[in-house]
Amino acid sequence: MTSYSEQLQDPVIAHQIESRLSGYIAQSYTRAGMQPPIPVLNNGVFIYADTRANKIIKHMRNAVHLHAALLDDLEKNESEGD
Repeated sequence: MTSYSEQLQDPVIAHQIESRLSGYIAQSYTRAGMQPPIPVLNNGVFIYADTRANKIIKHMRNAVHLHAALLDDLEKNESEGD
């Protein structure tokens, strides 16, 4: 089985993650009564002119990678316990 961290390298999965992250940014700005920034897709990653949005999405990407690594570790520990 492919690890969760390896799955993040799959272009289809990476695109879906970027799409959801940019949707979250747009939704957050809209809820706050602000005009959401328009991202530009650059090498499969959305880049924003607003530095705040870039900072937030960078933290969210890091969280996705940390979560995948945690799931990989948990799965590894489970399989070693068998």
